[in-house]
Amino acid sequence: MRLPIKLIEKLNNLTNCEMNMYLWLCENQNDNGAVSGIRPSDFLDMMSKQSFYNALKGLTDKGLIRLGLRKKRHEYKISLNEVTIVGDEWKEGYINLNKKLFQCEDFKKLKSREKYLMLLFYVKTSVSVTSSGTKAVHSMEKDTFYEKYSKLLNRSKRRIMEYMHSLKKFFNINIKLRKRTRKHQEETVKEYKIGRNRNTYSLDVKEDKNGRVKHRKQHVKAMTRKYNLKGVTEEFINDVIGLYKNHIKNYTEARIDRAMEWAIRTHSKENNITASAARINQLLKQRIEMYGIA
Repeated sequence: MRLPIKLIEKLNNLTNCEMNMYLWLCENQNDNGAVSGIRPSDFLDMMSKQSFYNALKGLTDKGLIRLGLRKKRHEYKISLNEVTIVGDEWKEGYINLNKKLFQCEDFKKLKSREKYLMLLFYVKTSVSVTSSGTKAVHSMEKDTFYEKYSKLLNRSKRRIMEYMHSLKKFFNINIKLRKRTRKHQEETVKEYKIGRNRNTYSLDVKEDKNGRVKHRKQHVKAMTRKYNLKGVTEEFINDVIGLYKNHIKNYTEARIDRAMEWAIRTHSKENNITASAARINQLLKQRIEMYGIA
């Protein structure tokens, strides 16, 4: 559920559907940045079927995702571009979307460009305490602020003001007077001061103890649907998700995903009435003994 900070600057011109889809993909990706078995029905609560295809095209054209289509099953495997973090990029870091802050209704209701600003200001105010003991604050002269973000978001000053009003649910946004010296003359300028409010600090905690659960649940559900496994229940899904922890210390999430798909496909061909998590576990062990989860 990681969104590299280096990618935030590329999210400034997404439509609402594109932003919602991109964040959903970030939340459900494996450690290779891929999500398998995706269908329009996965997004019914977010967008129409046509909007789903428009969002796919938009994210592809903007270089944020790569598509793989299985025409027979009308499903996609989507890979996120540049989501892996290597070398010195760890110093810049990432946003963990497995936070109550990014799962709450107030965040989900934000428009695309409001979400972009929210993510940006979240990063710029990420240091909780400075050497003086105060909360981190993002500062910028008011005129410079409107000039920068009007150009970046391709929106008027008035619209930027509306965005800032919406973000007051998450940030303390104030305009302060500051004195500066220019050409040997002292003058007073207005400056934006943006810092996290109590609501943001209270919600800046993990939504789930294990952020990988969301991806695992999506993958298992997609594979049972893909191979038409009979007798699938919510209890079965939860039990199968729990099998990941038996192997995650020795294998990557992506390799376990592939082994899990094989196990579900094999189980679907058996003469079963009810899907069995115990049988999936047997098949996973068999796969490990044969190929080491290849």
